[in-house]
Amino acid sequence: MQYNPTTIQFYAFVISAVMFGMIFNLVPFPSHGLYYGSFIVVLLLLFFKGERELNFYYVPFVLAIILSLLFSESSFFFQQGNRFFAFLIIFLVTSPLVTNPSLIAFRISLFKLLSFLLVLVTVGSFIGFVLGIYDTEDGDVTGLYGMSRHSMSLSQFAGLSVIFLLNQYFSIVKKKFLAKLFYITLIIIGLLTTTLGGSRIALIGCAVGCLFYFKKIFKNRTFQFIKVSIALGLFIFATSSFWLPYTEVIQNKIEASENLDSVTASRDLLWQDRINEFQEHPFFGSGFASFDTNIVKYSTYNPKTGTIEPGSSWLFLLSSLGIFGFLTFLILFFNVIFKVYKNKSNHYSSAWMFAVLGFFIIHLGAEGYLTAGGEFAFAYFWLVLSVALNVDKLDRKNK
Repeated sequence: MQYNPTTIQFYAFVISAVMFGMIFNLVPFPSHGLYYGSFIVVLLLLFFKGERELNFYYVPFVLAIILSLLFSESSFFFQQGNRFFAFLIIFLVTSPLVTNPSLIAFRISLFKLLSFLLVLVTVGSFIGFVLGIYDTEDGDVTGLYGMSRHSMSLSQFAGLSVIFLLNQYFSIVKKKFLAKLFYITLIIIGLLTTTLGGSRIALIGCAVGCLFYFKKIFKNRTFQFIKVSIALGLFIFATSSFWLPYTEVIQNKIEASENLDSVTASRDLLWQDRINEFQEHPFFGSGFASFDTNIVKYSTYNPKTGTIEPGSSWLFLLSSLGIFGFLTFLILFFNVIFKVYKNKSNHYSSAWMFAVLGFFIIHLGAEGYLTAGGEFAFAYFWLVLSVALNVDKLDRKNK
């Protein structure tokens, strides 16, 4: 059964509007019913349109989650059953687990819309900061919220926007000076907004993502890659007097960490809890979307809602799903990275995907959204994997 591109784009627009409400602090936060309900409707509408294919790289990962639930002894208030259902709904719509032409087209459209919206939030937040609508306080370690609901989110959105805009600069702009200047300006705004948000991991992820982009672009031209990297380094150093004032929040965080004798002081205790859980439950983990309350000492959780703060997606995979879940994720994740790096169909789109994956390699180290179906970053991450595996179709849509 053939799909209608206009209908697919409409579905993507509706979902992107709902998801935009999750990150945009000027509109009401969508209810859980609206969020999950919209995904269920789209899944039912698209799942049977066209012959379906199962990506077997993702089956063991889902199996690992199920096994962790079966062996879990976590407290009932974590609501693991409900959270698995929520995970599965968004996972089926956004991840490459099940594909057909309609779902692939929908995922590409949704990803492009969300990427544009992230740029909108990034630029709007920076303009608001310049105009004095949004601000940070002296000695602040929280960072700029801007148009987003949290400073850490704004940093992530801005970092991803920089990578998107970098690709726009290289792939769309040819020799038009004003167009080049436009994208360079937006890239600078994105970098400054990343620092204003105060997330060190997002800033590092953005830098690594940009290096991944240039590595892919200059894949067979090592000297050119080194030359561009040195030139960028010199440019950053030469312009330090301009951008250093925007790093006040990050400097405050570094100073606070140094006073605690650790640059990762805000995460150290959470990471130690994850390691302790893994040592106690090495094979199948302490349980999907939960902590072992008999072990954790420093991790925060809400006994009423079951919400948790893992402190790291990488370590949370290890602690909640065990070595089996961790390895199954590594296999599917690095399979995508390898395929994108080897892709030769379009230099720029595959470089964009490679760079975003590089960003997430770093960012997952300090943020725990990888299995949290209700998080915007969760849906966006799995969309990235889907689009990366179908980068050839993304190319055709960009032409």
